[in-house]
Amino acid sequence: MADHLPETLEPFFHRATEAEERLARLESALASTKIDTPDAELVEKITQIQSKLEEANETVKQEQKKLCFWSF
Repeated sequence: MADHLPETLEPFFHRATEAEERLARLESALASTKIDTPDAELVEKITQIQSKLEEANETVKQEQKKLCFWSF
């Protein structure tokens, strides 16, 4: 494929190919270091954040309903 590229694009193609190889190595390393049992503290924090996000979304929905009511 590099044979058909203009000379000016060859360095970019080469760097992109190297980047793809590095990414593949990183993905492989990440997959090999994943833990099967998540940290309980981390799970708790994520649960708390999700709850807060749901509460915030409900508040936004209520405020939007108020705005729609008052816009008539």
